[in-house]
Amino acid sequence: MEGSINRGQEDSEFIRHVPCKSCGSSDGNSIFSDGHEFCFVCNAYIHASGSNSVSVCDNIPSRLETIFTRGVCKSLPKRQLTLQTTSRWTYEVGRYKGEVTQIANYYNSKREVVFQKLRFTDKTFRTIGNIKEALLYGEHLFKEGQKKICICEGEIDTMSLSQLFQHKYPVVGIPNGTAGALKALKKSFNYLDSFEEIIFLFDQDTAGIEAANECSELFSYGKAKIATFELKDINEMLVAGRGEEVIKAMWQAKPYRPVNILNAQEGLDLVLAPPPVSIADYPYEGLNKMTYGIRPKELVVLTGGTGVGKSLLAKEIVYSILKQDKKVGYIPLEENATFLMNRLIGIHLNKPIHLDRSNITKEELTKAHSELFRNNNFFCYNNFGSVSAKEIYKQIRYYVKVLDIKFIVLDHINLMVSGLTDFGVNTSDERKALDIIMTDLRTLTEELEVSLFVLCHTKRIEGNKDHTDGAPVSLAHLRGSGSLAQLADLCVSIERSLSEKDGLIQIRILKNRFSGNTGVAVQARYDKTKGRIFENDSATNSF
Repeated sequence: MEGSINRGQEDSEFIRHVPCKSCGSSDGNSIFSDGHEFCFVCNAYIHASGSNSVSVCDNIPSRLETIFTRGVCKSLPKRQLTLQTTSRWTYEVGRYKGEVTQIANYYNSKREVVFQKLRFTDKTFRTIGNIKEALLYGEHLFKEGQKKICICEGEIDTMSLSQLFQHKYPVVGIPNGTAGALKALKKSFNYLDSFEEIIFLFDQDTAGIEAANECSELFSYGKAKIATFELKDINEMLVAGRGEEVIKAMWQAKPYRPVNILNAQEGLDLVLAPPPVSIADYPYEGLNKMTYGIRPKELVVLTGGTGVGKSLLAKEIVYSILKQDKKVGYIPLEENATFLMNRLIGIHLNKPIHLDRSNITKEELTKAHSELFRNNNFFCYNNFGSVSAKEIYKQIRYYVKVLDIKFIVLDHINLMVSGLTDFGVNTSDERKALDIIMTDLRTLTEELEVSLFVLCHTKRIEGNKDHTDGAPVSLAHLRGSGSLAQLADLCVSIERSLSEKDGLIQIRILKNRFSGNTGVAVQARYDKTKGRIFENDSATNSF
């Protein structure tokens, strides 16, 4: 809505719309001939004195006009509002200072006109009287304590809805647009709360939808309902001949509830939908048997003792996904991009080329690179060491939203702790920092529908044997925070004794939210000559 609250400047005339410095609206502010400004979006008023002070109109002491404009009730053909409707609502057509204007009359509890809103042919507005004394538009027409009441944004929509209801049901309108909706309803709270149901039929734009949600929170849950319809507002629906749809929308209005609450009765589609299916396989049969593969929206934690091979396990998983013609994004914080690329090419060649290139030619490397990355399917964050947590989240979003990547590896989460200083977190408290990081990563995994693999360290355990000696890993051994286990969908550990030369490895599932299968999934070995982890065909776990 455009216009100005009249401040007693008898000779002040509307000049043009200008941006509002208070709320940022591009055209909600109006400048008048005497220099004063008024924004009908945020109700900011700038004095004509030239001062830069801005105040809300209701708090500005001023001399208001007390002589109201009178007119006659007429039908409004362009709005398809009948004479019966305008007469019931005393919505008049008259003149103000020689200009034709539509007059909306607002009443107080004594049924006296205390406020008028004038709408001119150039779509500018002027008001007369004291809005503080006014009830909601139409409130004086309907007794309190009835079954239903509908609330619309403006006078035209309010009358349109009343006409569609043949004036049988209570309908009221807010006087100041969505910016002042909550304040207006608070003033009439006792009246509105006396009804069994309160139905909002605000405009279907962003401002209207947000205002309807905000105003619904004023009342007890279950009382407020929100109706939705196709066109922008009620009058547009009336003019388009779609009034029956509005009536249906009123009867089918859904109770307001916080956006994160699901009504199970409306969730049949969730029950009928097939369970989440695998979009890629793990490189080992034992893992696939117990996990049923890799699914979107899964947060997987890979853990193990220092040097036992958790980063290599992550690369084996990445290599397997790449061979399935899927895109992968990698965020290495513990190693540089050169080492990572060499390890992946080495896995493809079955040679540890990061250690020895004496028996590999440049042509073989080029061919391997072309074979493995032929579809532009691998992306690596090229920054070594600690980095801002915000930067990591930004990178994950970029991988998914821009590059359309569905599989991401973060190696490793413990190095993200020092990057939380940009959130004002004391990074000396590793537990608290990891709680925040895991919560953020859990949220991103759900929001972006990505499969996220996160590597983390284990903590030292008591006794003569630790994880570098092949000691079994439990959820309690994840270093730093219980949220690593609590928020993960799948926790997988790799166990190996570094002192033994046989290279025997166990891959154990510590937590499995999807299937519940836990325990040793894979018996494997580390082949030093090839720099890879291979599953023992005869030793996979059966369950």
